[in-house]
Amino acid sequence: MMSGRKTAKHRPTVALASSIGLGAVLAVAGLVVLFTSSVASPSPVTVPGVDNTELAADGILLLLPDANQQALVSEHAATQAALAFRPGMTVRSSQLVHLIHTGAGHSSSPLHECFCYVVSELTPNGTDESSGGGPPSNPESQPTIQPVRVHYFLVFVDANTGQMVLMLEKGG
Repeated sequence: MMSGRKTAKHRPTVALASSIGLGAVLAVAGLVVLFTSSVASPSPVTVPGVDNTELAADGILLLLPDANQQALVSEHAATQAALAFRPGMTVRSSQLVHLIHTGAGHSSSPLHECFCYVVSELTPNGTDESSGGGPPSNPESQPTIQPVRVHYFLVFVDANTGQMVLMLEKGG
């Protein structure tokens, strides 16, 4: 009979310890789920005048940067660096992003990944000059220059070094 009393006295303690342990496990699991869901799915960034599906087709993903990251290069310096590559352009917008560039082949490992400014530029009158598609068939003739409507022109400038890392133009 003694053994029966000991079992009865220990049952509430074991049940209480089990429920505290289970509650702690559930609380920790909830924190892990919250943490991994915020880390695993960063928010995409939209550039004015640019369709993210077009960027994705070129293997480019723009995400909000980590809130703890601080740019060493000012936004003004980044826009000036971007404008230096194409004189006559004006800045439409600029913002800090986390760039993941896998290329048009959509490889699983990025060609380039950085914390950078994306500077969207406008061409004068929304046009750019582009060649007619290659050298002329007659060596004595000059290549044909035809104005092509540019939908967007993006320059990516590393936020830590101020160096241009990528330029992307989409026209048609």
